[in-house]
Amino acid sequence: MVDLSPGERTQIRSRLCFFRATSDILGYGRFYSADPRFPCSIAVPGTPNFAYHRWDAQFLGVTFDIKDHEDVAVFRTDFKELAEHDSLAGEIIRGRADEVTYAERFEHNSYRAGVSSRAHIRRRSGHIAGFVTHRVAYANGWQRIFFMDSNYVMWNIHNRGIDDQTYVRIAASFGFLSRGYFTEIAELI
Repeated sequence: MVDLSPGERTQIRSRLCFFRATSDILGYGRFYSADPRFPCSIAVPGTPNFAYHRWDAQFLGVTFDIKDHEDVAVFRTDFKELAEHDSLAGEIIRGRADEVTYAERFEHNSYRAGVSSRAHIRRRSGHIAGFVTHRVAYANGWQRIFFMDSNYVMWNIHNRGIDDQTYVRIAASFGFLSRGYFTEIAELI
């Protein structure tokens, strides 16, 4: 059963998410989505400023200012919707390509456009319980892990400047929220 404070209810109405200053990890707070399109929760150190980004149905994410600006981010990309105008996304849906091939193309194009530093992708590296994850290491020291869920949604957890031990702990805390959770949230707000 979800027990929401009045402040959490206000956050849900205005932001489609809420943040609790406590979590199962000592010294960490926990972000909870209230948007069924972004059905996840993740723990981060302290009680940082955060923003839930809802650009469109394909690209949703949350960023956290832990030490600086947007040190940690969780983003998702819906390949079923992306496939409408991206042939490689369509190939992934049909099982003819995989998410690593997509990430390699994305990183190559981002580097060529001057948007990111060089990136190296290691398959089957990183750890999120129940998923095969892949790791992207950037020349500037940043990193991210990513994985594809059964609904063809790619999830990315970015590290933009925090230490590796903290990043591993954050990534390991990632979890999906149940349908029942969203039903209960809807009834409480």
